[in-house]
Amino acid sequence: MFFSEKDSAGALIDYVGAVSGGLQLVPNDNALASLALDYARMLEDGLLPGDAEPFEALLEQCRDLEARANKVK
Repeated sequence: MFFSEKDSAGALIDYVGAVSGGLQLVPNDNALASLALDYARMLEDGLLPGDAEPFEALLEQCRDLEARANKVK
């Protein structure tokens, strides 16, 4: 079951695309830089455990999941 939701630009999220090979978990450009900065600040502020994975390691896991989810069967 999906609920109508909008992205940060106000456009409706394309759920069909997300389940038919168009899922994007890892943003690009400025959004990715903003996430990296936010993650670093959360680490600095102690909001994440001291043994939290490096940001790039998390991105690799997300890229792998994205690729597997988007693999056409």
